[in-house]
Amino acid sequence: MVLTVNTPQLSTTPITVLFIDDNDEDLKYWCDLLKRCSSHHYTVLDASSAESGLELCRSNRIDCVVLDLDMPESGFYVLFNLIRDRTRPQIAVVILTHLLGPNLLEMAKHNGAQACLVKQATSAQDLENAIQNADLHDDLAQLLSVTRIKLSLAKQQPMQPPLAKIITDAEEMTIKAITYTRTLMSQLSPPDLSESGLPMALQWLSEQMQQHDLSVSVQVKTEMPTIPEEKALLLFQSIRELLFNCVKHAKTHEATITLEQVDGSLCIQISDQGAGFDLADASRKAHSPTSGFGLVSTRERMLSVGGRFELESSPGNGTRATLVLPLSDSSVESFIATQRSIIEEAKAQAIGMK
Repeated sequence: MVLTVNTPQLSTTPITVLFIDDNDEDLKYWCDLLKRCSSHHYTVLDASSAESGLELCRSNRIDCVVLDLDMPESGFYVLFNLIRDRTRPQIAVVILTHLLGPNLLEMAKHNGAQACLVKQATSAQDLENAIQNADLHDDLAQLLSVTRIKLSLAKQQPMQPPLAKIITDAEEMTIKAITYTRTLMSQLSPPDLSESGLPMALQWLSEQMQQHDLSVSVQVKTEMPTIPEEKALLLFQSIRELLFNCVKHAKTHEATITLEQVDGSLCIQISDQGAGFDLADASRKAHSPTSGFGLVSTRERMLSVGGRFELESSPGNGTRATLVLPLSDSSVESFIATQRSIIEEAKAQAIGMK
């Protein structure tokens, strides 16, 4: 179902918000609540299942998904697919759930959610702020999106017609800039991983890295297995981040990527003969917001699919990073079991507070 919410006095392109919640009463309540917000123009879509929600994402341009994690074995499934599916431009995700477990909300944020809200403590303003702040979470597009919102709010103030026209023109140019940014992001994405496979995508990446004065050799040592697209994308993103670490910190112009199957796992090594660094020092800095190494996010990506991230380095001896992805389903089953356990723990806490 699609509901267009028209707000008087505004003529902006609407922010498209999709609510995914298997509780029909909650779904209607939150959709209606956003409908009553007057500070922006929204197009609101809703879905009561994971499958129908993902299908709406495939067939519509969605700016933000508001997702309830408390759907049997589906909440995190939707989150993973939204964050990792490259066929859609950056879709921001806001978690809205009645579960209170801190582990649950922490896991959601670690896996890509931009905000986590508890239904019992969330107002209409809280929800709208989360949606507006999460809309397009890359740096440039986020700045443009905030500019667009500020111009929309400015148009509601009394002003002379010449000034109103200037603000309207600026708003229209900002919308065009957002569209251009999204197009550019799509153009900079790797080839379709489902069709070309990870090795071809990495070859494409090696060519892109030449623009950053880094020559990357891609070596495939064994026959490559078929990898689900969402996992291939996760590996691709991690490798790209590690190569940019090389550009920023290694003080070298060469790096090597090797891929091979070892003992039922896909092992990918990214190595260089650059400056290297002290692992203990980097581990401390990795937890700092100012850190540029991105080691924590890489490790979390791998853990989320049952894999692991290993790092070897020392000053003057280069760096070797290894991504290990199990090719069996046992790791996925284990992760789902962990997810289910955390959800049950959160439910128990919610019942105990009643």
